[in-house]
Amino acid sequence: MNKRIRVLLCAIMSASLLTGCQLAKEEAELPQEKDKLIGVYVTTEYVDTFDFERYMEENIGDIMNGEEVVIEDDEQNAYQNRIYATIVEDVSTDEVSGETIIHQSYKFEELKGMGYYAPVMYEEEARNAYVAIESDAGICDAESHITGTDAGDMVELKGTIYLCPNEEDGVEIYYNPVYQCADGRVYLVSGSGMSFSVGGEGVSMSHKVEDKVTVNEDGEEKTYVNSVEIKVETTYEPTKIQDLHMDASGNKLGCQEYKPGKLPEEITPLADTEYLIIETYKTDATGESIVTRKMVGREETFIQTLYVGEKNVCLQDLTDIKLE
Repeated sequence: MNKRIRVLLCAIMSASLLTGCQLAKEEAELPQEKDKLIGVYVTTEYVDTFDFERYMEENIGDIMNGEEVVIEDDEQNAYQNRIYATIVEDVSTDEVSGETIIHQSYKFEELKGMGYYAPVMYEEEARNAYVAIESDAGICDAESHITGTDAGDMVELKGTIYLCPNEEDGVEIYYNPVYQCADGRVYLVSGSGMSFSVGGEGVSMSHKVEDKVTVNEDGEEKTYVNSVEIKVETTYEPTKIQDLHMDASGNKLGCQEYKPGKLPEEITPLADTEYLIIETYKTDATGESIVTRKMVGREETFIQTLYVGEKNVCLQDLTDIKLE
């Protein structure tokens, strides 16, 4: 499996062609059809999309009269700008057929963050559409469930972000909801956040957003329910990864040591290997070594290990395993 983040393509359906998208800020407009929540874009810095200038212009009278001005939730939504994503093409070659494969995805190229969303993608030539699960390297343990019925569809996304915060370098996490318009455009708006300033292992908090949209399609009402749940969990920084090659009797045939983030794209087990044990070494706050172990059997095709990226956010490293 290539180290590029896996993309799940499913739920083929008939649809019209997609218009081009551009990354830009635009004033929010009230759409005729409610836009669908398709996921979140997680950042470590606040993304400000509130149109304060327009709000001031439209409320200057109350402000000049000395009245107390309280921005309610519905007003927040009314004055939100949007940051639109662009469609990015990734070109690869099929290893078997040699054919060129073009994969399209939505990217917020001017923002630093981690996307996890399920947009509807449109195939121009086939005039088909499918739901694509897109996730970045900081979204670990990703789970997705797509249910399609005559009455509508339901998409559920779950994932975990691992952090290595400390007292000197805390981490702030912001959940910016991502929506898709009826014409296919994808955008985000500002979301809520939380702060992690204490290190350790296993401290976790979850954030879930859910939305339901009912639309009329060819005279029939259909309901679309989308939800995304992100768990943020603290962990000690990985310092070493080791794979143990074990035979059927539990004897160690050999091992290899790696630096986190430096594993090869594929691990080929030694002859007579029945299973692997993946060891992750960490150091706790007292300087003591901690080792976690995971057994990898023949039913598993890849392993996920972690390494620390920017802002103390862990990124996943995916490595193929071929146990024959």
